[in-house]
Amino acid sequence: MKYTSILFLALLSFAVLSSCSQQNPSTSQAVDSSISTDSIQTPSNEVIFSLISVIPDHGIHDSPQKAFTPEYYSLLIEAWAIPNDCPGEIGSNEWLFYFTSGNGDGWDHVENITTSLKGSQAIVKYDCVYSYPNTPNDHHQMLLQFNDNHWIIADYDNTKAELLKYIRQQRDYFRSSKWQSHLQSLDYLSDQQKQEAQQDVDNYFQQYPNDR
Repeated sequence: MKYTSILFLALLSFAVLSSCSQQNPSTSQAVDSSISTDSIQTPSNEVIFSLISVIPDHGIHDSPQKAFTPEYYSLLIEAWAIPNDCPGEIGSNEWLFYFTSGNGDGWDHVENITTSLKGSQAIVKYDCVYSYPNTPNDHHQMLLQFNDNHWIIADYDNTKAELLKYIRQQRDYFRSSKWQSHLQSLDYLSDQQKQEAQQDVDNYFQQYPNDR
């Protein structure tokens, strides 16, 4: 009986230690284990410029999946898939179209690039300079992850947290009675247009049934 108890306690301790050593797969970033972090080089300006060029701006059609970590990209595509909560007008999704340049023609060039490297991640800070007179520079920051022998975007201007917050808020809103009341109050929409707006919401939930 004594030896059985000792064996049970040993097995229980091993199980607890094993579970504590495992990383949460939803928060860890995939890194090529065959590459030592000591051999990772700071991203070049050419690499940085190429990643800046694919940051979503007025849409996500020019942002290839391979340029982002899977976690960040999944947030981007779902956020853009969420229907406008004010059909035909400016809604809560407006902020998605101002990631980089907003309503203007865009910045002219990038300068003041600084990069800090820590293991398999790099923080890149830079300024977007506009050609318009008396227009201040825009300060931006990218968090890059080294994976599969190249750098990809893990976050941009801390929008990863904002995207998650936006998705959760909009999902709750579209499930609420407030959405139905708001939709029916839009006098500039015909009954058919209201039905189409609701269908867009239903289609979104069919495509993304799971909450985050």
